[in-house]
Amino acid sequence: MTFYAAASRDEVNVRASSSGGVFFELSKEILNREGVIYGAAQLTPTKVIHERAVSLDEIKRFRKSKYIRSKITSYAPIENDLKNGKWVLFSGTGCQINGLYEYLNGKTYDERLLTVEVVCHGVPTTKALIKYLELCEKKHNSKIVSIDYRDKQFGWENNAICETYENGEQDVCISKNHILHRLYLKGINMERGCGYCKFARLPRIADITLADFWTNKGDFIPTGRELGISLVVASSSKGEKFIEIIKNSLYIKKVQKEEAELSCRHLTNSPRLHCSQKAFDQLMDYVDFSKASELCSRFGIVCTTSELCIMHDVNIIQIAEKLYRNGQEIIYIVDKDNCVKGIVTLGAFINANVNDKSIVNSEFKKFSISEKELILKIEEVFKSNKKILRIPITDDEGRIIFEVRRNNIEVDNNDARRWILPFIIMKFNHIKMFYFRRPDIKKDFPYTDAQKKRIHEHLSFPVMTSDIDSYSYILKDILNKRYSNEYLEDLMNVSAIVKIGNRYCHMDECNRLINIVNGQRVVCNQPDCFGYSVHIYGRCGVFGYAVEDSENMPSQLQKILKDRGVRVVNHGTWGAEDKFIFENLYEDILDGTISGNDMVLLYMGDIPFFDIAEKLGIYSDDTTMAFHEALEGGNVDFYDIPGHMNAEGYSVIANYIYKTLESDFDVQCLKVGKVLKKGEESQHKKLISVNLEEVNAYISSYSKILPVRQLKGKKVGAVVMNCNPFTKGHRYLIENAAAREDYLIVFVVEEDRSEFSFADRFEMVKLGTKDLENVFVIPSGKYVLSTYTMPEYFFKSQEKAKVIDMSKDLEIFGDYIAPAFNISRRYVGEEPLDYITNTYNKEQKRYLEEKGIEVIEIKRLNVDGAVISASAVRKMIENKDVVGLKLFLPKSTMEYIERNNPKIRKNRTERVFGNNNTLICNGTNLEGCTINWRGKDSTVEIGCDFSAFGLTIDVYSGVHISIGDRAEIHNAKWRFADKATCFIGDDFSWGHDIDEVDWGDGSEMYVGANGKVIIGNTTHFNKTDLLVVYKDSMIRVGENVLFARHVTIRTGDGHKIFDKESGKQINETAGIIEIGNHVWLSEHVKILGTTNIGEGSVIGANSLIKGDVPDHCIYAGIAGNARVIRENIEWRRHSDE
Repeated sequence: MTFYAAASRDEVNVRASSSGGVFFELSKEILNREGVIYGAAQLTPTKVIHERAVSLDEIKRFRKSKYIRSKITSYAPIENDLKNGKWVLFSGTGCQINGLYEYLNGKTYDERLLTVEVVCHGVPTTKALIKYLELCEKKHNSKIVSIDYRDKQFGWENNAICETYENGEQDVCISKNHILHRLYLKGINMERGCGYCKFARLPRIADITLADFWTNKGDFIPTGRELGISLVVASSSKGEKFIEIIKNSLYIKKVQKEEAELSCRHLTNSPRLHCSQKAFDQLMDYVDFSKASELCSRFGIVCTTSELCIMHDVNIIQIAEKLYRNGQEIIYIVDKDNCVKGIVTLGAFINANVNDKSIVNSEFKKFSISEKELILKIEEVFKSNKKILRIPITDDEGRIIFEVRRNNIEVDNNDARRWILPFIIMKFNHIKMFYFRRPDIKKDFPYTDAQKKRIHEHLSFPVMTSDIDSYSYILKDILNKRYSNEYLEDLMNVSAIVKIGNRYCHMDECNRLINIVNGQRVVCNQPDCFGYSVHIYGRCGVFGYAVEDSENMPSQLQKILKDRGVRVVNHGTWGAEDKFIFENLYEDILDGTISGNDMVLLYMGDIPFFDIAEKLGIYSDDTTMAFHEALEGGNVDFYDIPGHMNAEGYSVIANYIYKTLESDFDVQCLKVGKVLKKGEESQHKKLISVNLEEVNAYISSYSKILPVRQLKGKKVGAVVMNCNPFTKGHRYLIENAAAREDYLIVFVVEEDRSEFSFADRFEMVKLGTKDLENVFVIPSGKYVLSTYTMPEYFFKSQEKAKVIDMSKDLEIFGDYIAPAFNISRRYVGEEPLDYITNTYNKEQKRYLEEKGIEVIEIKRLNVDGAVISASAVRKMIENKDVVGLKLFLPKSTMEYIERNNPKIRKNRTERVFGNNNTLICNGTNLEGCTINWRGKDSTVEIGCDFSAFGLTIDVYSGVHISIGDRAEIHNAKWRFADKATCFIGDDFSWGHDIDEVDWGDGSEMYVGANGKVIIGNTTHFNKTDLLVVYKDSMIRVGENVLFARHVTIRTGDGHKIFDKESGKQINETAGIIEIGNHVWLSEHVKILGTTNIGEGSVIGANSLIKGDVPDHCIYAGIAGNARVIRENIEWRRHSDE
């Protein structure tokens, strides 16, 4: 793939073309071969159609951009021309060229078909054009004859839209100021599908791709850039060949990929759809073009009803759910005719539930779409009341049809007010809720000197275990007889908190003292049967701070409640934020984890809505007094704060909670049945049971995907796999199984308890098997290898494996799933490494073969003698071992991971600031870096493992900065004027020696308007004094370049100098400096533009360089006296290389 800047040598052709006239030159070459051209011709201002041309005069109508979708009636004439041996040039957008390829369906016409793609910025809607022309024709009292969207009478850069009417009148407007074009560039006036274009990527779909090359200076064209320059991308060898053939008719120059991408973002990016795009299209069914365009361009966003939250009934649960997900949401309550009767907001909803008032506000601003001065009225409301963020627009009957939103609505979805919503839902569902404040420091309490020391020095358990030698005596006092190095080691082994779906939970863990199953800390003494559950939520106090499973507070409460048939569940997360706790609570309420008979217990520090909680009727208590009473005697103790207590302390809290709520526990037992006395057996059902309706629903849900009727009488096999991720080993197993069967069904485990989510794993399996026509991929659902049928399987440890009950899972598969799909064989992969999977394979053979289902074990695939395993792949991802991944993964999985996995692909973390400025920091730490946004529409992208000290970046408007991975920048001030660009490669450093830091007084880089800096990988600036890129100039630095101290680089003189008599400028103010790969600039070197330093050269100390420097030489001196000191040299960056 090669990139060029080019323009036709025929000035008449360039003037008649949108940019550089390259398409016309390509067409001439095809015509010289007696070929034909297919392109878009504008028949009327609103009609464009693809036509066939065989002469130069005919192809002239294909030139220039049309900004309307071209109609292709049939691809058949193109195929006929190719069949007849003719050369064919087909010109169109990416989707049109893809349509041609699909039509030809791989037929071998490639050598005579040349595809030329116009880079598409999206297609404006015909509806908008027709509406706009109606206004124009009314204004001129005449029909429009033609529209030239790329008129060059003011030059290429200031291209205009020229409209001509039957009465001879013309309207000419610079494109960027034209209302139709402005709406198009904003993504408002655009077909919706264009925002999801799959052809906006490299390599491009066509042999040759053409676009405007706005950023190229045209210094290779004698007449300059005034008439236009084309960006040309040759994506195939055929494209390269044709560019080579026509190059004598062009001014042409190769350019770098980065320069091309900078000039044309749509080479690699779909058009951006504006949030008002959908509304704009619908608005024109209600109002004229002028009103629709003003509504969508003057305010922040205009939304359609499909984008709003509209309810016919006041449903507390549904309203709470909507408001919890988006605290800024407005819910419209409408009647049966969709007329707006009121609105619900977060604050009003909470206050209404607390005070038992109506949650619907019927006093709100709304306007009819047909109102005169509608725009003015909306503006006045927004100006007069800053609290109003949205205004509904109705039709004349009062039905809501649109919503207009104020500019710059700041949505805060972490608003702590949302956390009260789960309690409103619980109150509505009559779920009992209790809040116990964990113990806090008590003023005037006679703490021991040891306790005071721990409080004042913040000696938490993690702090003390990080230096056991220094704090062992304290740990022994707190842990008493439990203390040992092995005991401490197990207590320290708390797994990380991860987000699975919308929940935050600990990763599963197994050791002697701390066990986490399905994301939850184990509660000891849980009953086999129970009437209801007590769900306890909180941080480390619930999880169990530095205590073993049996000693955490939920376990100790469970011990008390076991004989009552009550189950206690530990929802604690050590080190979590409050929002994690409430997010988990909310999810558990919604999905039914907490039933109407259960109780919820919140045990944590202060909550921000305590006063509201009390008004909702939530019982609250404080455990501080009870804890301190126990602290005065016995073995109760704590670490750095009372809330971080030992096992004896948790026993005190558990007993206090039990005594406080004893009657509530009893009432709840009576509510669900009876109180279970000690020794009595519960009559409640076991947890796991088979719901035949659910099983049948699962089977029928996939009858549309699977040809169930065709499966009868056929050989059908099955594979159940997790694919975390999908490897060549999985593919090998499926291939072998599919080769033996008429049909193979692959069940992908649906549990979200793996490093890769179910959605990712399912997609990888589908992509990796799409070429196997007899393979069907479906989710495993609830009844095939799930936490419901075999929960212990997902907590893999050899100790637990001995007690895993696999019968339920295999029974359901053998009795229900296999017969429904006519499955007679189940395939498994040989598993020499994982004990539990190996055991599962054996159990399948024993159990399923009794039911007539053959189990076939496929030998594991090896690559270069290495066993392929998903765990090995995950380790490679962690280590960023791309070479190993390509050995173990099929191409489809590798591409998927490269697109989606943050370890392999940069993790785009976008933060949008005011004025549409965007920071993409790829998850890196920006400490030591200050970015001053001084303009608008700028982007700064910083790669992984970024390190900065004393870095200040001033960013003005339209700036684009991209810094690669592992950059180190010390003590620097960078300033980028309007439309400046800067691309810096990986492993870049600025501001310190290779061996020792030397921050000094700092150094500066200034890039003027439209200036450009491109710096390659592994380049080191060691306290460069000054780097100045003046307006419209450029510095390009290659890879592995070394800048010594006090180097100064300027692309020009900074001030203009004139001849006194002629007034002609005699100095250079904007040059281009190019420094090749592996160049060494010694101390105190100064470089002035225009300069080109060759690859591998060394510039001597104190030199002043301007002009060309050869490759691989030592070069030194002052300006005109500088010379080659020695030729044919090489140098090494480190003395020991």
